[in-house]
Amino acid sequence: MNDNVFDEFAKIVKSYSCTTDASDVAKQYVEKTWFEQSKPSDFMFCENNTWELIYNLTNVHNCSELEKYATIREWISKIPIDSNLLEKVRELEIINQELDDEFNVLLRRNRMLRPHKDERPKKIRRISNTMEPLYKERFQRLRDGQLEPVSGNTTLDYVYNEYIKFNRAALEKKNPFEINIKERSTWKDCVKHMSNDDNLGEYGKALFYTLCGNVTDLCESMGKTWEDIIWTYLNGKVEQALDNTTTRHINNIVLRDKDIMELALEKDDIMDRDDPRILFHQIQIAILSNTVPDLMQRLYQGFVKNVWDSKLAVSKAHYAQVLRFVSTLILFGREYLGWAEDPQSTALLTSYAELNAQPSTFRPVVIASYAAKLAPKDQIRVFSEFLENFDGDTQECEIICRLGKELGLDMRNILITTSKNIMTKAFKKTIPFSTTFEVIPTQQNDNQYDIFFSSIQWLLLDKSLCLNVIKSANEAILYFFTYRKIYLVERMIDMVPEWVYEQLALDGKLDNHAIIEFDLNRKVMLLFTNYHEWQTLIGSEPKDSGSLEDLRAIYAWRDELERKTLKMEDRMLDVLEGNWLRGASIVKDRASSVAIRQLYIPEILIRYHNLLYSTASIVPANENRSAGLVNYVTNEHKELFDDITGSKSWDKVIQEF
Repeated sequence: MNDNVFDEFAKIVKSYSCTTDASDVAKQYVEKTWFEQSKPSDFMFCENNTWELIYNLTNVHNCSELEKYATIREWISKIPIDSNLLEKVRELEIINQELDDEFNVLLRRNRMLRPHKDERPKKIRRISNTMEPLYKERFQRLRDGQLEPVSGNTTLDYVYNEYIKFNRAALEKKNPFEINIKERSTWKDCVKHMSNDDNLGEYGKALFYTLCGNVTDLCESMGKTWEDIIWTYLNGKVEQALDNTTTRHINNIVLRDKDIMELALEKDDIMDRDDPRILFHQIQIAILSNTVPDLMQRLYQGFVKNVWDSKLAVSKAHYAQVLRFVSTLILFGREYLGWAEDPQSTALLTSYAELNAQPSTFRPVVIASYAAKLAPKDQIRVFSEFLENFDGDTQECEIICRLGKELGLDMRNILITTSKNIMTKAFKKTIPFSTTFEVIPTQQNDNQYDIFFSSIQWLLLDKSLCLNVIKSANEAILYFFTYRKIYLVERMIDMVPEWVYEQLALDGKLDNHAIIEFDLNRKVMLLFTNYHEWQTLIGSEPKDSGSLEDLRAIYAWRDELERKTLKMEDRMLDVLEGNWLRGASIVKDRASSVAIRQLYIPEILIRYHNLLYSTASIVPANENRSAGLVNYVTNEHKELFDDITGSKSWDKVIQEF
């Protein structure tokens, strides 16, 4: 996978248009970044086997016990045992045989454990039977699920073909009472009689144990792998059901014998610790015995609590794949198998969704799909955490948002939560205090405050969140005002596009207090950003040399100055008389609205006085108005007087006035 996953995603985004489904775009990306296998792996093999088991159980959900046992036995008979495992089994058999031989030699030499003085331990009896190759061939055919009759008229052919007939009837969903009971009873007696032949070798016994459903002896002689033990158990169950004269329906429990389960799992001890079959055998046992909740509890302890059961082997190489399979299994079980939701399985789903939110395993369609299956509270938390860490451009964010909507996610609340979480992180940033009002950045390319604007960007993806955009922007603006970062206030205000106001007008919300406050915040910002321009203009009065051109320049300058002065004054009065920040709610642990007013109102009054005083020669009325500011503050607008007296700028204001 490409080191920069977002670059990969961006390449696909280029094909995106307003008529393209976001899920299609995301799917293309997932196909590029999913687990790439150059050839089928052991993990994939185990996973496919497990899905085949689930498929078979689903198909026989309402069938008789005979049909269930026969169907699952057929499934397991088709699972091939790889040559490496068989070689390990043979090596273990050789070692065990050598140990047995040495032990028997030791007993004979030392005459140990003899109940009678003249009794000698017997050697293991080696039987040579010319029929053994045929027995082996036919046993292996049955073990491999090949239910085809043989030609011949011997007794062996008869008992073998009758077994085939009965078991094919079981797979063809024939009820036991449709089988000739007397005929089967005669056949069973014949099989038992033949199985008692002392001259039978290893495979002769195995064949007849299979025909009569002898689980214990067949497990002991031929139970070399997990598959052997489970197949033997199910074969015995099929024979038992065929002997039953009534049709019984069982629940989802196919495997009940705990001793068989333990014996089967013990056979995996010969495998390498990271062999995926060890884990999948545990999963398959849980499915067959209907103990999935217990399995989920164990997996929950491992994946969520990081407390692993020693019998559950999940290697680092398979960690993500196992979590993916388990999550898919949970969703399938809930949808089609009637599995109830529980905190443990939900936590596993959440873990997998969170895994796909990491930059190294970024799969938007996966996390969206799994998050959509969670409870509303969980899906909001999981997908919002994913969005918080996503740093794609605007178009990529739009695709992610659209994808979530297509998959049924509560994107409105997810975007709100995402924005709040990002803003909370932003407020934890350390912003240096400034002794001056910073209208321009002190350093170029200052991106340390981008997180504030990212919070607003997510809200802009949903037109129903326009009011939330304004409220969140106000929250950030007041924070910037506290630190006198006027240029950040300007950037935040510029980030709100015109269509937000248009949408609010259509929704009839323009009279909302948040919008009024936002407009006043904008005017405060403009008072500072435009004040320098006004100062530059008033200091650039043209010289009068008596020429007509100079006269024209002077009148043009006076007109422009008067126009800009009136505009500046209007904004100042809107702020001074507009109850700016009065009654506004401020987030706890940040500067209050009163403190912000005490920081800005005195400065605005000083600038207002300077504005009037400096333009008295152009606008004669301004001389009296500047002189009357004391009365304006102390009598007409006492709240301004309170702001001044509560601030640290009292002396500065008195000096200006």
